[in-house]
Amino acid sequence: MKKRKAYRPSCLGHIYHRGHKGFIVFYNVKDCIVFFTIFMVAAEKYGIRVSGLCLMYNHYHVDFEADNPKNVSRFIAAYCSLYSKSFNARYGFSGKVFDEYGLSNKRGNKMRRTAYAYLYNNPVEWHLCPRAEDYRWNFLKYAVEDHPFSEKIISRNISVR
Repeated sequence: MKKRKAYRPSCLGHIYHRGHKGFIVFYNVKDCIVFFTIFMVAAEKYGIRVSGLCLMYNHYHVDFEADNPKNVSRFIAAYCSLYSKSFNARYGFSGKVFDEYGLSNKRGNKMRRTAYAYLYNNPVEWHLCPRAEDYRWNFLKYAVEDHPFSEKIISRNISVR
């Protein structure tokens, strides 16, 4: 078995993780929101600073930093396990949802910029949207919209009941 690279604290970590055997792991809006929620709770728990996340249909990419390199593998195991259990229960499946993940360390500003560009332009390369900021399932959407997952709630339209 090939030994996986370890995260270096002074670098930007880039994780790429495919669905098991290339299967679709994000079928609908609920899958994406469940993953985002589980992912961000785990990031908080393990002290991971996430600077980029992009969900595609059969894989995802993450850019992050962490002070404790041992927490990175714990973080990945935690959110993958919880999402897999949720996914399998929802669709009546069993077994693995994700294959082995890959991790690369990005040192220096040029490598960091390249990693961010790659992460955010992935949906554009896959012809899912014309511009990276139009894609609903990445953090870049938060930079241009207050409500990337739903319509803005207008207070005058809310009933007292």
